[in-house]
Amino acid sequence: MDYENEYNESLKLFIALNIELKKAFSGLIHLDSEVSLGLKEVGIYRHLQKLIPCFDILLSVSKSDSIQSLITLQRMIVDNYTIFYLLTSHSSKEEQTLRYYLYLLDAAISRPKIIDQFAKGIKSDLPESAFVNAKIAKNADIIAEKNLKDKIKATQKSIILANEIIERTNWKFKDSITINQNKNRYSWKDLYTISRIPAYHAEMIQSYNSSYVHGLGMSIMGGREKKDIYPFKISSLDFCSVLMSLIIKILTIEFEEEISKIEFNNNTIEFMNKNWNDWR
Repeated sequence: MDYENEYNESLKLFIALNIELKKAFSGLIHLDSEVSLGLKEVGIYRHLQKLIPCFDILLSVSKSDSIQSLITLQRMIVDNYTIFYLLTSHSSKEEQTLRYYLYLLDAAISRPKIIDQFAKGIKSDLPESAFVNAKIAKNADIIAEKNLKDKIKATQKSIILANEIIERTNWKFKDSITINQNKNRYSWKDLYTISRIPAYHAEMIQSYNSSYVHGLGMSIMGGREKKDIYPFKISSLDFCSVLMSLIIKILTIEFEEEISKIEFNNNTIEFMNKNWNDWR
């Protein structure tokens, strides 16, 4: 194969989709002034706000020979995409909102624990401001925990969540009434397939890409010549181009009114719908 030519074609597709994604995201700029994560649309906006720049970084890394960095970035992007899909496109709107509140509740409960564990183990002196800021964060999380649990109860209409789901902050729950939370949790591989990623891709991301993320032995196997590195670059760019098209599609559904004012390239629309309906 002419890998360099193939890479350049993948590069052009990736850049085109990246431009179109940013164009779609610009339709949500009115949410930038909103500060309350209690509104799901604000949380979705913030989630994409931190994700979209990662595509720019992946583009830069693809021009290097650091396969470890490239695949690690790709895995992180995939995980963030699947969360985005779960909270916007899986199941009913009521379930999506409940999962979103559980997602925030998980953060509100986890952060104070992390702060306390860090404080117990640290042996060097920290400035007083660090302790003040930590205390402020913990107090805010205590208030957020109560507010989120109240929101979960208020949101429940046709869906009843088992108390164990709320107490374990299990936003990955499979079934809303199952008590045993050890088995009532989607794996990352499950979430990949739920978010329209083909099963064979999901398997590769979970098993092969993870070996690079964690620096396992498989990550040092294989050649180091240009011809060995190009396939990694091409596959990562192509895969993330598809993800960007799916994010655009979700935005056109989730924020229909705002995105309807934006004109997309006809090739983008065709590529987006093809991937949404039949990603192979």
